[in-house]
Amino acid sequence: KVSACSAYDSCWAASEAAAANNYNTAVSISNDLKTQWNALKRIQCLLDVLVLSTSGDQTAALTECIQKSHSTDALTIVKPQVPGKETCVTGAKPEGCIL
Repeated sequence: KVSACSAYDSCWAASEAAAANNYNTAVSISNDLKTQWNALKRIQCLLDVLVLSTSGDQTAALTECIQKSHSTDALTIVKPQVPGKETCVTGAKPEGCIL
């Protein structure tokens, strides 16, 4: 029974470390995607400026492109709630156990 608690502790620690690593990786990828999204939206805006017919319209539209901010809220990673570690009691018989 002591070895079961020890195995549980080891498994818990490994799972906790894996969850933290997965979260950090997801945040890193999300940050890269946010940068790419902003770049793509800026390029899209600049291409729209190029198709305008007059230079006066282009100047105003270019200024608007430069000042424009694009939301990346949809790409923000929310850290999931991890259930707490259960207490392992050696020698305790689980409820419903008839052995």
